[in-house]
Amino acid sequence: MFKIFNFHKKISNKVEKLPYPKTKGERKFHHVSFKYAFNGVKWAFKTQPNFQIHTYAFTLLGITILFFSFFSLIEYYEIVVLMLVSALVFAMEMVNTAIESLSDEVADEKYKERIRVAKDTSSGAVLISAAFAVLIGIIIFLPKLILLSTLFIFR
Repeated sequence: MFKIFNFHKKISNKVEKLPYPKTKGERKFHHVSFKYAFNGVKWAFKTQPNFQIHTYAFTLLGITILFFSFFSLIEYYEIVVLMLVSALVFAMEMVNTAIESLSDEVADEKYKERIRVAKDTSSGAVLISAAFAVLIGIIIFLPKLILLSTLFIFR
């Protein structure tokens, strides 16, 4: 039982030494946090091919939304749903990248079963979110494409 208390003291000593601000005058500015966040997005875009694919798909989605909105075939709530699903895929991809990077650092170039499970699971989460995003896109756009095709065919 005493070992547990000693362990707690060791952790609390390390926490006190962290470079976090303790008073109002020492608080860091939020623009620095945003800078780090944007650096993370830039790094993910430059180094992660899947993030680039998702970015291009999102751009294509934006062009498609503009096209359908020109014909007044898409509702505002559908645009919101598409944007939310796209943001979810981006967020999942970045969480996956963070887990993979941290896992590679912890594993130190050695194979570890739990690291593999963590990486596979996070990749699976991205796959599921991307698959549902595609499914939602099909549900929203397929009836509109059929309507447009019938309008142009029977004109």
